[in-house]
Amino acid sequence: MSVRSDALDGLTILREIGMERPWLGYVEPVQILGNLYFVGTSPASSHIIDTGDGLLMIDTGLPQSCYLILDGIYRLGFKPQDLRWIVHSHGHYDHIGSTRALVELTGAQTYISRPDAPIATGEQDLSWATEIGAAFRETFQPDVLIDDGDVFHFGNTTMTCLLTPGHSLGSLTLLWNVEGAGRSLTAGMYGGTGLNTLLADWLTAHGFPLTLRDQFRESLRRAAGLSVDVMIGNHIGHNHMLDKLAQRKADPAADPFVCPGEWQAFLAQAEAALDGLLAEERAESAARS
Repeated sequence: MSVRSDALDGLTILREIGMERPWLGYVEPVQILGNLYFVGTSPASSHIIDTGDGLLMIDTGLPQSCYLILDGIYRLGFKPQDLRWIVHSHGHYDHIGSTRALVELTGAQTYISRPDAPIATGEQDLSWATEIGAAFRETFQPDVLIDDGDVFHFGNTTMTCLLTPGHSLGSLTLLWNVEGAGRSLTAGMYGGTGLNTLLADWLTAHGFPLTLRDQFRESLRRAAGLSVDVMIGNHIGHNHMLDKLAQRKADPAADPFVCPGEWQAFLAQAEAALDGLLAEERAESAARS
């Protein structure tokens, strides 16, 4: 499957499962490791961290999946009213869609990178809702704008935020400590590796320079230098979450989420996909000339 058709297939999943039939994206809520839990869906991940002083959520999924996220919180024995903070990996529709509803329900504070804040407020139409046949009406005013290198303390959890632009101008890499796992572990999430926003046609249509692809490469290499014990994806395929859960079920003593080298391998794969996209564009250009 080509790079471009991969991107289109991802959009089809978001549209047909995430929006039109969200119940088909149901994933059983589960404890990942220690105080880290999954409450998201197959189209887009959402995680909660029990900080001991309230719940911290990373990404809120599509608005159509909000009821699944709330159900997941309940099923894990928590209460939505305990949600105090929401951090967004980036500003796309499938990662910020349920934020306004959750804030109205819980009063949680919202965090997003400064470059992606205009997407959240609706000032910039870059949420990718339009591209999947939707309209982003669930805008919100972020409480905290994140800059590169910011460090936040949420109860027992310290989160470092690095700006790694590419998938969006404000994609973040998030690093935090996992508590309750019996040892010191660092979890990490890379804000987004999808190439749908790096296609030449899309960049040109939205007034972005093609050099954003160079920034993406620099971001990947910067993140590859980080030490991450537990890779967490903002889509379940990024860290093969379902496969790992199956491994753990088959062998309860296994610890598949602690996987040395997985972080670097994932980022190397993303850079290889970028190389594939650029090669595909060059071949198309040569064929036209």
